[in-house]
Amino acid sequence: PQDLIPIYDRTVIKDPKDIETEILNLWQSLLKRFSGGKEPDNPRSLKLFPSPEISSDVFRFTLELTREDIQTLRER
Repeated sequence: PQDLIPIYDRTVIKDPKDIETEILNLWQSLLKRFSGGKEPDNPRSLKLFPSPEISSDVFRFTLELTREDIQTLRER
């Protein structure tokens, strides 16, 4: 059915709390905090980030895609 066809247009997803900006800011701060080396403006490091505490309002999911699934996505 037409209503079950997946949509890949990310602009239809509403982000009322501006989560995208929060994630980008967090990532940038982590890079600055754990960057070492000679170029602080170009942080590159092989250090692992520490695992943050996970709050109760967080959920995780796993996508299992076969090669056929990926090929189907590419063809769309």
